[in-house]
Parts: sequence; C-alpha cells; structure tokens
Amino acid sequence: MECAEDDDLPHARRLWAFLARRCIPPCADAAVPVLTLFAWVAWRQKDLVAA
Repeated sequence: MECAEDDDLPHARRLWAFLARRCIPPCADAAVPVLTLFAWVAWRQKDLVAA
C-alpha cells in the first residue's frame, strides 16, 4: 500500500469502508485491520478527521 497511486485512493477508501461495515459479530475483530487501511488511505488524502 505504500506505493498506492493517488488516483486509486478514492476507490481504496470506498473498498475499506464497505468491508468494515460488513464486519459484524462474531467477526467484528476482522474490522481492525480494515479500519487501519481505511485510516491510512484517509491520511494519504489529507483527511485527518477520518484518519
């Protein structure tokens, strides 16, 4: 992910948000890495509130 293209970031952000919303119990623990990736993409887009 460190070499993600800026043009791909909006798509990646939507993907991670979509996957995080679908991590429901008993699989809620799987949301942690997905939310980390979402935060990384938000940070790369300079959206510090979402990150």
